[in-house]
Amino acid sequence: MLCPKPTARQPRILYWHNAENGEVVTDLDGNNQSVAFEKDVQLRNRSAIFSPDETKVVALQGGWNEYWIMCTYSHGATKITIPEFIQNHSAAPRSGPSWSPDGEKLIVNLYGDLAIINVITKKIEIIKTNVAFRDNHTDLTSKDRNTKIPAYEVGSVYWARDGKIYYSSFQGDINALHQYDLSDQSDHVIYIYRANEEISILSGDPTGRYLLINAYRVNNDHSFYDFGRNIIFDTKTNKEIEQYDGNSIATIVWSPSGKYFAPSIVSWHRSNGEISIPATYIYTVDHGQDINISALVEDYFIQAGKSFTPGSIAVEVADFINDDQIVARVTFSGITYNNIYASANLIVNFHNKEVKLLQDYSDSQDRGKKLVPIRILH
Repeated sequence: MLCPKPTARQPRILYWHNAENGEVVTDLDGNNQSVAFEKDVQLRNRSAIFSPDETKVVALQGGWNEYWIMCTYSHGATKITIPEFIQNHSAAPRSGPSWSPDGEKLIVNLYGDLAIINVITKKIEIIKTNVAFRDNHTDLTSKDRNTKIPAYEVGSVYWARDGKIYYSSFQGDINALHQYDLSDQSDHVIYIYRANEEISILSGDPTGRYLLINAYRVNNDHSFYDFGRNIIFDTKTNKEIEQYDGNSIATIVWSPSGKYFAPSIVSWHRSNGEISIPATYIYTVDHGQDINISALVEDYFIQAGKSFTPGSIAVEVADFINDDQIVARVTFSGITYNNIYASANLIVNFHNKEVKLLQDYSDSQDRGKKLVPIRILH
């Protein structure tokens, strides 16, 4: 499906409005609001995935096998239906999809097979058939290590900006990260994780070098045990470079250069009725100094004379505008109206430590107009 690209203009903010109005876009000042997409694509729940050029999104809607492709800058939409069976076995999507760098294809795990879906022709091509998994063979060996890999199950898949495809696998005590190269159809195990730790590839940076991986702990029967840890994985060195508590960073957003990243969802912890909110930081992949955004935002509201309890606000970074600025949503856990938390949207320059208020929903009368920032459209 071809979607039009916008003419040159300044970045815009994409918001989720409400279940009735779906998504809207504004300029960076919060003005010139217009409706995005043909229908609500559930961006508030992060279920839709943007193409690299931001002209379209893919969302699984209407059933387990219906992918909808929707244009960002126009009202075009098309449906791609996955057949119930491909090559005489189930084709139920198990993970993905992830966009190709050119935004014309998707990679998806169809019951253990790696498949590419062409969103223009709607053709589905199986590029790697995991016969060993279905037939219970044990003849797969790592090309990078002299390691015998038993019949494995494919997990998450991700198509990096440099064209490489990554996927996770697990079977028995071996939980691995694979790199698949379309140019020569080579499949390399680039990292093996500890026993009772399965992995899911959550996202990658704009350069194609770094992956965000969640390594979650499981029981011996592979049932879920604990979120474990989040990892920044360097595909150039095939090493883990950073680790974070799995409960504190559910997913992240990257700056355009890939130098900075930040959590886009912050988990609140409750103990004996008390709410504990972890501080939000801007992190650097080169081990530079991390920036405490929560402290910067709290200082802004203190100077503005807003009444709140220090440590009671949650800052979620919607996206980076550039390598200096972010759009963030702030939730005040101690201020509610009809059990709905008060909130505000900000633009924060984390280098100059400047904060600009976009929308303030402290007034209960503003709840019907509440906008939730989702992404920057560049």
